[in-house]
Amino acid sequence: MDFELRTKGKLYLEIAELFRQKILSGAWPAGHKLGSLQSLATDFGVSLITIRQAVADLRGEGLLVSRHGVGTFVAEDARRRERLNLQVDWQSMPSPIDQSDRDARLLDFDAAAQFPGQGDCVWMKRLHSRGDMPYAIVDIRLARRVFDLDPDGFRDRMVLPLLRRLYPEAESLVRQQTLTLDSADQEVSRLLGIPLNAPVGCLERTLTTPGGDLLYSGLVTYRGDMVRLEMSF
Repeated sequence: MDFELRTKGKLYLEIAELFRQKILSGAWPAGHKLGSLQSLATDFGVSLITIRQAVADLRGEGLLVSRHGVGTFVAEDARRRERLNLQVDWQSMPSPIDQSDRDARLLDFDAAAQFPGQGDCVWMKRLHSRGDMPYAIVDIRLARRVFDLDPDGFRDRMVLPLLRRLYPEAESLVRQQTLTLDSADQEVSRLLGIPLNAPVGCLERTLTTPGGDLLYSGLVTYRGDMVRLEMSF
């Protein structure tokens, strides 16, 4: 079998990702039967426990199903989790109205929050989904004066494309974003419907005025099995 294990962390996470890619790419089609757990462990040169953990994670994601006494198979609807391509650089962000396939559900809201040492802001926590599949948790702090430009819009729609359209000096803002690879904690696991410790990407963003006033800070946690981030460099 042609593969290479590269992680220095938990092997079962990388095995699960290898299997996940085979499923989502169609290399393992719906109904495909995997080898026995013991044969998979031998093929990959890992322990039986590692294979069991990887398979259990993918069962939890709905990508694999196990039938007692028969084997483990790719789920019939596994490819509905085909990756969502998101462009996350400033110039390529979608229009606020070009989001018909995505839903945002408000989880929490505080109209009297504070930027640390920076003044009044609005805090929102939202769950973004495509169809019935959650793909991101968004934690946002937005300067009150920006939020007041369109309160209903900022509550219900993608914030950054709307901010770019409504804020007069948007193109002069100082923009920074940092991507960190992490694993799902209990809250992320529950909200995104993924196993505990499943891979996630955490994208932190800030927008500040040239004078140093913070207008926006956000943390977006993406599920690693569904989202591909595209950015210019």
